[in-house]
Amino acid sequence: MTMQFGKKFDRNSAVKEASTELSGLNIWGFQSGATVVRLLDDLEDWTEYWEHYDPTHKKYFPCTGDRSSCNGCVTGLNSSHKWLANAFVVSADTGSTGYVNLYKFPKSIITKVMRHADKRGTLLSNEYEIFKSGTGKDTEYDLERGAEGDFDFDKYLPQAVSHEDALMAAYEEYMAAFTNVSTPTEAPAERTRAPREPVAAAPAPAHLRAAVTDPPSEPQAPVAVAEVVEAGEEILDEDEILAMEFAELVELAKRAGLDVPESFVDAEETARWLIDTIGTD
Repeated sequence: MTMQFGKKFDRNSAVKEASTELSGLNIWGFQSGATVVRLLDDLEDWTEYWEHYDPTHKKYFPCTGDRSSCNGCVTGLNSSHKWLANAFVVSADTGSTGYVNLYKFPKSIITKVMRHADKRGTLLSNEYEIFKSGTGKDTEYDLERGAEGDFDFDKYLPQAVSHEDALMAAYEEYMAAFTNVSTPTEAPAERTRAPREPVAAAPAPAHLRAAVTDPPSEPQAPVAVAEVVEAGEEILDEDEILAMEFAELVELAKRAGLDVPESFVDAEETARWLIDTIGTD
């Protein structure tokens, strides 16, 4: 069975939308301070994906994209939007330099990445400096364009990591270590848009099963968001819900007769939960 975790860069998706290694295999977060890199993947070769975080084992792992079977989705683990790109490390405030890493970029700097790509037609003509400060939910990122100049791509491109292979490896490592469930070994074709095949549902780890709430004793009919919008207001679509602030989403949920889970603190996470729960039409 083939699984595909990511997809090519999508500008529309990026607009709508940790310094630890992803499951110890090939995908890296930026260290605190400043890191200067020379990108090896131009924008159209970046891979967009979602990752879950398991707080018990302090591990990140990619979402399979199938909400009905992905362990992270089924067990209600928080998820975040990321993009992958290979980069040569020119300098860093911490750690060694002069090597290639496959980095995960947070959504907070993707708009700047797109702006630089639009202005120059490429991301490969100069260095970029990524700044990281804070920890946990207070982590902040920024990006600035650095020096231009020649670069020996022929020397370092062979060190670049396949995005899809790295995502598959990270998923398999997490599943094998914490769920005792084997996963398919066949990796999908790199950076394709082929539709995902459903992944066989795996039993959730014991420490996660306890976090899944029991369903209500009697079925509750879903209430569409459009039905709770007052007369005269514009009917909300998915994009408008995703653009709302957290407080607005909580109020919208109340008007639909729902209580936002106490563990939710992120606006995007809450918006997607609301859309999945009560729909937009």
